[in-house]
Amino acid sequence: MDDDNILSEIIPNDIQTYLNDFIDIRINLIQLLEQLPETRLSARTNRDGWTLRHQLSWIFALDSELNVRLSIASGNMSNQQNWRRVRGEAMHKIQPLRLSEITTNLESAGKSVFDSINDNEQYLIEPVILDTLKIHMRDSQELKSHLENILSN
Repeated sequence: MDDDNILSEIIPNDIQTYLNDFIDIRINLIQLLEQLPETRLSARTNRDGWTLRHQLSWIFALDSELNVRLSIASGNMSNQQNWRRVRGEAMHKIQPLRLSEITTNLESAGKSVFDSINDNEQYLIEPVILDTLKIHMRDSQELKSHLENILSN
């Protein structure tokens, strides 16, 4: 599969559409989190052994990873990264926080990712960035669906 086909699968039509989708999903996540009772953070998810808190931490970790990958692609950072460490440190930072703090951090991280993608769109066709984007959108959609399910019950 060539880069154009890969890109069209992950970033529909053009970069602006992708950015709009990213923003829409993040706004929806934030709105859903604002309705969520704090006690629901320990609700189980479809991922074996994960709670909602874990899944929120994972989205924050993907934000961090995407920002680092784009910084590397643009030449602003060394390629010597331990990706488990990047994700683990991000998850560790956000996981113990209260729901309101998690929500604030996810909102801020979303803005940072949006800006980074917007500033570095020429690097979005790189395979490692495409893979991270694909995982990010899939997992964000999954989280959104899970939150909607929790709030409807």
